[in-house]
Amino acid sequence: MSENKKGMSFLVGIDQYNDPALKSFKGSSARGVGILKRLLDQPASQYWPPQEEFELVHQVTYEELEAKLTKFLSIEDYTDVLIYFSGHGYQFRYQGDKEDKGFLATSNSEISPYMKGETLTHQVNGLAFNMIAELIAKRIKEAKYLKSLVLLIDACHSGHAITADALKSVLHESYIDSLHRSASDGFRYCIIPSSLINEESWIEGELGVFTKTLIDVLENKEHGSITAEGLSNAIKSSLKSPNQQTIKSAQAGSILLMDYPSKGQQKPVQDPIYADPPANTEIKNPYQGLEAFDQNSHDFFFGREVAVDNIIALFTQSAFVPIIGASGSGKSSVVKAGLFPTLTAQDPNWVLMDMKPGADPLGRLKSLLTTKLESLFKTATGEEALQSFESEPTQETFAPLLEHLPQDKKFLLLIDQFEETFTLASQIEDPSRQKKALANQRIFLDIITSVPAPLHIVITLRADFLEPCLKDDGLQALNLFNVS
Repeated sequence: MSENKKGMSFLVGIDQYNDPALKSFKGSSARGVGILKRLLDQPASQYWPPQEEFELVHQVTYEELEAKLTKFLSIEDYTDVLIYFSGHGYQFRYQGDKEDKGFLATSNSEISPYMKGETLTHQVNGLAFNMIAELIAKRIKEAKYLKSLVLLIDACHSGHAITADALKSVLHESYIDSLHRSASDGFRYCIIPSSLINEESWIEGELGVFTKTLIDVLENKEHGSITAEGLSNAIKSSLKSPNQQTIKSAQAGSILLMDYPSKGQQKPVQDPIYADPPANTEIKNPYQGLEAFDQNSHDFFFGREVAVDNIIALFTQSAFVPIIGASGSGKSSVVKAGLFPTLTAQDPNWVLMDMKPGADPLGRLKSLLTTKLESLFKTATGEEALQSFESEPTQETFAPLLEHLPQDKKFLLLIDQFEETFTLASQIEDPSRQKKALANQRIFLDIITSVPAPLHIVITLRADFLEPCLKDDGLQALNLFNVS
């Protein structure tokens, strides 16, 4: 968050619904907004309570919510924002789509006319995560003055914000794009949903289970400084209802939410004294906490030069290089803060790309490659190869795509947290959707294990997830995962 400047908040708690299929609450959503507003009014809060027009409670129509959110995200002075939503959520699949879409319900949402048994075939006046993604993307890519976003969602099926919708993709791409700018112009985000995509969110007592846990964490002064990532971890640990669990948050970059003073006997830390620093000098904090080092913080990344040299040496033996280690051992850091800057310093013609598999690794790969490579093709045949891969990403369409890449460039793709390739598909409860996800997983693995020049692939993998790689024929054929 910008130094000495608090962020702004947008709080929504919808309790009243016109559609009988969306049962009205007894004030729980608005009550949660009220408590959060009081918490944000404390000196420790790093966000201001919402302006009156950006506190929406009880009965909120689609038109009002869309207009207010659009206005909120268009205010240039709001560089760090926190958005909280509490109310109903639902999902359904448009005809012709391959997967469900997630929606936040508004007071004038209509779903009951479109129910066929347990299946929803259409909807009216639900705010799609796609719409939120478009608003945020416009704010980031056109105006470029949004620095951080925290999105807290207490609604059924809110896991769509991370696993099955456009929002996560927009935020992650914006974060990656911001790595090429200065640290002060970077972009950070954190999404914390209340439930998995196929789960409902529950109310116990006067508050939603998720919101109560959220408030318990934020008002606990014993925590001292509370970051968005720390909040996510605390909620995931505390929320142990058999009917509801939060998914791992989508986050990139540490965002401070509450900064309570220390309760111990330790004297307050004094501000550092600098001897006449040059004008306009930006003082950077070298301590990353639990965050991975990246290109913005590579100046403070030391001691892994041998590891970086070893990775580069492995490129001469294989186009596919795995980096395996325990959780927290610095796998991502050695690539983003070590390998990436070293390669670009040696040769500015490197094109560096970064992705996490998520629940749809094939879709992520297609989106990343089409976005990053589109401007590099100089011939009609190259553009046709890209279009073929975009329309049907397979091993057969991937090879021609690489053949038409410019020969004066070198390409590296980092697949961070590679274990997600195998773990997230198991969370899909619907058998047909899980079958489709596993089929796409197989295509993704076939693509990345048959990599010709000029593309290099580096993966980071937790050592305790090595077993699926050992069982996969394509990965095993690379002879890179053998354990003696």
